[in-house]
Amino acid sequence: MAVARELQLKIKSIQNIKKITEAMEAVAANKMRRNQVAALQARPYAEKAMALLAHLSATPHEHEYPLLARRPLKNILLVVYTADKGLCGAFNSNAIKEMNRHRAALVAEGKTSHVYSIGKKVHSYCRGHGIQEYGFIEGIGDTMHVGSIATVAGGIIRGFESEAYDEVRILYNNFFSTVSQKLVVRQLLPFSQESLQQIIADIAPVSGKYANETHKQANTNSPFRAHVDYAFEPDEAAVLNTLLPQLVQIQLLHALLESNASEHSARMMAMKNANENAGELLTDLQLTFNKARQAGITQEISEIVTGAEALT
Repeated sequence: MAVARELQLKIKSIQNIKKITEAMEAVAANKMRRNQVAALQARPYAEKAMALLAHLSATPHEHEYPLLARRPLKNILLVVYTADKGLCGAFNSNAIKEMNRHRAALVAEGKTSHVYSIGKKVHSYCRGHGIQEYGFIEGIGDTMHVGSIATVAGGIIRGFESEAYDEVRILYNNFFSTVSQKLVVRQLLPFSQESLQQIIADIAPVSGKYANETHKQANTNSPFRAHVDYAFEPDEAAVLNTLLPQLVQIQLLHALLESNASEHSARMMAMKNANENAGELLTDLQLTFNKARQAGITQEISEIVTGAEALT
């Protein structure tokens, strides 16, 4: 019966683990929906800002704004988003692999690159592999404080305006559906209509509760439908010098929300798979336990019968 007792301990241990993974799956699902809602709520502001950017790019004064300046590409800053925690499948490792692949492609083109790490996992990887970081920040995945995003945006803007970098790109997991996330690289600076339009389009998931609502708005409220003349108060420079840094913040925030939704979706699926595996393992262990218990009972009965026959 010693074998049966060992199996009982294993069954109890796996049952306890299964309870934990079920709870983690439920928490991840709730956080994923919360990030989706936050991204969609910020979309109207981003669309209006994009409309203004579209108007600005058609004016002869574009060159007067540092965040719109286009220079020959020599130095690239890559802002990489990962999670602070694990237990989310290949979410972090895939982002790091894509970062390495992108940096290798830049080296092959004769360009230099540095990394701005958002998330503990990518920061730990860069520190362990000697990759030079322009900056890093951790612990903003679930809090999403605007002040933290403003700090990141301020550092990136200063680096671009001082010509330390000629282009800034963001690498993050874009959330398409619960079972589908895709790593994307988007241009952050200098501002590009195409890149900004793609970022806003990516906010809408391709399936699920929030897909239909956002797709309906996409065809009717496009900021590129018509050219509009704006009256700037106090003047164009003052408005745009305030708006453009905020537009950097909103793009960084959207990327963070997409990355968070993807992270929690990946964790939810990982915990779901863990639950299914634990259930299968419990079934197998329970069957083995029943067989061992039955074998023990049969052996005891045989010993009793053998003893009774010996006495007679």
